[in-house]
Amino acid sequence: MACLLVMAPATAAAASSSGRPGAGLHLQPSPATGAPAVDNFWLASTTGTVWSFDNARPYPDSPKFTGTLADIVPNEGLGGRQGYWLVSTTGEVVGRGTAHTYAAVVPGSHPATPVADLTPTTDGKGYWLVSANGDVTAYGDARGYGVGHDPVTGPGRAVRLVAAPPGKGGYWLLSADGRVQAFGDVSSYGPAPTAKLQGEVVDMQATNDGRGYWELTSLGNVYTYGDARYYGAHHLDTNTGPAEKLVVGPKGDGYWIEDQNGSSWAFGTARTFVDYFLFGQPGSAPLEALVFRPATVGDRVALFALSQLGKRYQYGGTGPDGYDCSGLVYRSYLTVTGRRLPRVAADQYHAGGVHVPLSQLQTGDLLFYSSNPDPAHWQDVNTDAIYIGGGGIVAADVPAVQTESVGWWAGDGGPLPTGVRP
Repeated sequence: MACLLVMAPATAAAASSSGRPGAGLHLQPSPATGAPAVDNFWLASTTGTVWSFDNARPYPDSPKFTGTLADIVPNEGLGGRQGYWLVSTTGEVVGRGTAHTYAAVVPGSHPATPVADLTPTTDGKGYWLVSANGDVTAYGDARGYGVGHDPVTGPGRAVRLVAAPPGKGGYWLLSADGRVQAFGDVSSYGPAPTAKLQGEVVDMQATNDGRGYWELTSLGNVYTYGDARYYGAHHLDTNTGPAEKLVVGPKGDGYWIEDQNGSSWAFGTARTFVDYFLFGQPGSAPLEALVFRPATVGDRVALFALSQLGKRYQYGGTGPDGYDCSGLVYRSYLTVTGRRLPRVAADQYHAGGVHVPLSQLQTGDLLFYSSNPDPAHWQDVNTDAIYIGGGGIVAADVPAVQTESVGWWAGDGGPLPTGVRP
């Protein structure tokens, strides 16, 4: 019988730049299953392999980069929302779906410093590449307004280029220490040169009028500048994936914090947002794309299971050519940690580790399914899984190992109310 793989972040207190408490909205259980709600996202490895979850459209072929993946960026222009760009640290760009590639970069022809980011224009008909030292190169209908000055390494390296909102020309360059350089019709609002931010800054988003912006650190802290309002933050610790992206709601009065595994937390009006294009649950984030850089043992377990996608379902199989559900869990933990979990799903539930509520699942935790969801009847469990974030899973089921959502195995009546942390 098939098996599922699931992971999610733990909850913790949060704080803003002004010291106000952040009331984080944690991963909410689905009313139907009690399992975490599913978000829509693409998840990419540093080698360029991309996995799709929920309504994110899959594009099966993966590019071969000479460098490692710097970023994956969804195409929100052209009204399509059915494609993305992959950009490597050496400047190679590959587009999928509606994301068109406007220039082929020959490896080694880009500036010597690694490429940090690709930012599309608002119509999706061009993009900028920014290197870690602040060099900016424009392609398609993107216009160059200037390059970064006072290039530095370490925490001062450039990490993002943020385009001016429609009606304005220009962009901001963001450094990992939070410094912002403005070019064109936009202005810098902070932080002060002497500011000490908590955590490395990983993302920045502008307000709709371009008169302010938010900054996000890898710890989940949010800092506001100009007319940007603070709606909350979600602190992430060493047991969870680092924060990667800040996604602002369409009205600009709320946002989502997303970690690198696809889990998200909604603040302001994002708590009630419904994406009718993707038929998401209230508070679910819009379609997003994230780079999965394993930071915990559970991350590595998940990455191994994802690397087995497409291998055939085989009853009693523990790999390497075929798996059943508990066989995939067994092999993933054995390969990554050397630990031998019990072989079958029921025993993995009973003696595989510590039981945790579904709302507190972390990367690598196991999910279990049974026609009798009473934990006291653990002998009836016959299907299990490992969580990967955002309500997504990896499952060994007929015909092959595949990605799915937490509530997918309806044949066994949905997941048990607690998972297991090995």
